[in-house]
Amino acid sequence: MTTHKDEESRRRQVGEALLGVVSEHGMEGATLRQVASTAGVSVGLVQRYFRTKAELISFGIEYVYERSEARLGGIPWDDPDMSAREVVEHLAEVSLPLDESRSREVRVELAFIQISLNDTELARVHDRYAAEVLEQLRAILESARSTGELASDTDIPTTAAEMVAVLSGLQLNGVARSHQGTGVMRAVVSQYLDRLFPAHAGDDR
Repeated sequence: MTTHKDEESRRRQVGEALLGVVSEHGMEGATLRQVASTAGVSVGLVQRYFRTKAELISFGIEYVYERSEARLGGIPWDDPDMSAREVVEHLAEVSLPLDESRSREVRVELAFIQISLNDTELARVHDRYAAEVLEQLRAILESARSTGELASDTDIPTTAAEMVAVLSGLQLNGVARSHQGTGVMRAVVSQYLDRLFPAHAGDDR
């Protein structure tokens, strides 16, 4: 008899295959047959968990954001020995396409965001994740303002939104333009943070 653990393992196997297919072939290539082939299983097994492509895609976007949330959970948001700038640098490292694995995930995330523009349920998933990121950023920026790392008149909600926009832009350009290497992305982040945290610009990090 198949256990819940086995079923969860199978679903994750299919989830990983879906990420690979969407990364290589786009959303239009994410058929049940192609995902089954990539996962090395039968179409029937995939349909055991996902009866339609819509169900598969719905699971896929949850799976992608679950992985993203796991990376965010590894950021030392509340470490008293780290500055807010260092925390944001950690966020950039786990968010930007700085290696092949992250490049693949960013391409998939962007594909899901595109289809969520016309899908209320998928948009709800994306909005929930985006709200969590903003909440974390606002908290660390509030702390930085209270300790003097940020100017006392800093508009926290606007600054958090600006930070998300900077990182999102780098994500998009990072996967769309091969000439924007990891060095450029890190340099842009560093320059942006120098302006945001002038008291810590040039510190040894």
